[in-house]
Order: sequence, then structure tokens, then C-alpha cells
Amino acid sequence: MSTTIIIIIIIVFIVILIIVGIVVYFFFFSPKKDNTTSNNNNNNNIPPSDAVKYGDTVGIFNINSERGGYLFQCNPFGDGCREVAISDNSRSNWKIVRPDNNFVGTAIKYGDPIVLQGVTNNTFVGYCGETSTICGTNVATSILKNNTTTWTFNNTSGTTSNFITKNSNLELINNVDKNKLTVCGDSFNCGPNVTNKNNLDTSSDFYTWQIK
Repeated sequence: MSTTIIIIIIIVFIVILIIVGIVVYFFFFSPKKDNTTSNNNNNNNIPPSDAVKYGDTVGIFNINSERGGYLFQCNPFGDGCREVAISDNSRSNWKIVRPDNNFVGTAIKYGDPIVLQGVTNNTFVGYCGETSTICGTNVATSILKNNTTTWTFNNTSGTTSNFITKNSNLELINNVDKNKLTVCGDSFNCGPNVTNKNNLDTSSDFYTWQIK
């Protein structure tokens, strides 16, 4: 056998060894891609079946065991405002909409702007009537949307989902001063009063609500 043929055979053998080595390395030793984070990110962008959507009609429930209950409209008072309070047995229905009324049917994420619109009279939850008190700024419904009638939901349920879901714990943050909807004081003949206040006591569940 000629020297040239021997050299060719050796070269081919070396090339085969290199190819086999590369295949073995990538099959057994190369770092495996962790798809957990990718899958979690993908899942967080898929609305769950119980996601709350723009246009949904819901109840808003405060979870406090002593003074909690459903958010409802009560006594009308001056300047076109209607008192908002808490009741164990009365529930006002609220439609959740965007300030511009767009994206009906789209699942709502934490941080998205929302407006709570009373179903029976098309009024909007915001600052109306009395000014700030020891309990914070008075919250009522008014016939006009303004910058105080825009809110966002804050996740306090401990879930990793980006989407608002029914029965999850959350806070309602006002667009103007970033204070939180809470139960404080008593309204006139309506039960516990609803105000907006900075949450100084982070352990208090007066600031915690659920969508029903």
C-alpha cells in the first residue's frame, strides 16, 4: 500500500474520530437549556380561565372579618356624588372598563388602568364630596370620569400570574396619589365607610379586596 493511501486513511480516521467526539460531547456533556423560566414566562402571558376582563360585571369584596363586605352605593349627597360603603348583604354590581372604554373582552393585568362603573346608574368610583379626613380621602361615585376615577390593581395574593383573577387578594391603587382603597370610619346610615389612604399598616387587611 502506498504511503499516500496510508496518509489518506489516517486523515479520514482522524476526521471520523473528531466528528464522533463532537457528537458525544454535545449529546452527553453540553449544558442543557433550562426551559423552566421560558415556560413560566409563556404561562404568565396566557390568561387563565378565571381571568377578569375589561367589560366584566363583578362585585368588589373587602376581606376584613369584622368590617369587610361588598362595596356598594348608598346615600346620594351634594355635587352629584353618591356615598360608597361596605355591606354584608347588599352588593352593587360594577363594570370594569378602561378609561378610554377600549379593549372590551381583554384580560386585565396587574398595573393596567381600570375604572369601576356602577351598573345601575353609570357613575364612577373616585374622589367626590368630602375632602381628606383622618381616614384619608373620601371615596364616592360621580357622574363624570376624571383622573381620580382611574385605578390599578396591585397583587397581594402571592401568585406569579400577571393577570387579575377572581377571588385573588389585591389592592386598589388610585391613579392620582397612589393611595389605597380601604375601609375606615362609618358612613351615614350605610355601614363602614370607604376611603383612600396610604397603607401605613402593611399587615392590615382593610386594604385587601377580592373580585367576585
